[in-house]
Amino acid sequence: RIAVFKWFAAVATTQSVEIVTSFLTLMIDPLYRAQTDGQSAKPTAAAGGGADAAGGGAADGGGAVAEGSEVESVGAVAAEVLQIVEDKVGSTSFVTAYTAVQKAFAAKREEKKRARATEAILDPEAAAKRKMKRNLEKRSMKKAANKKRRIAGGGGGRGPRGRGGGKGGSGGGRR
Repeated sequence: RIAVFKWFAAVATTQSVEIVTSFLTLMIDPLYRAQTDGQSAKPTAAAGGGADAAGGGAADGGGAVAEGSEVESVGAVAAEVLQIVEDKVGSTSFVTAYTAVQKAFAAKREEKKRARATEAILDPEAAAKRKMKRNLEKRSMKKAANKKRRIAGGGGGRGPRGRGGGKGGSGGGRR
């Protein structure tokens, strides 16, 4: 994904405004998805601007990518490329295309939500299966996180006063 995003930046910097504008929606679509797909720590761009959170300008060429995890890198590169594209085509064209992409994603999300609700009514068995599968995945993720915490020396999840079960007056609670 990062390679494609860097290619978008290269196209935006080397091609004319007309060419970039003609492919604007096609470029913004994956960049927007990279920032809001739920894998990133937080979406960093808003309509009209904003690679400010990425800490880079058009001259960086991806300098913010060297540090952090892969997910953060993708979001940072996407934010930088969005800023480069916005600088190239101008805020008016960019905001129009960005808003169109946002609306398309919102419509798609609503359609999926509606389909799930309809499925729950029309086919409750399949909906129950999906719910069970999701809960099993959550449980296994929780187990893995607890195991990781135990290995790291977490201390069992009790606070600094050692509050927990046990008899006697040394529970450390309020008096």
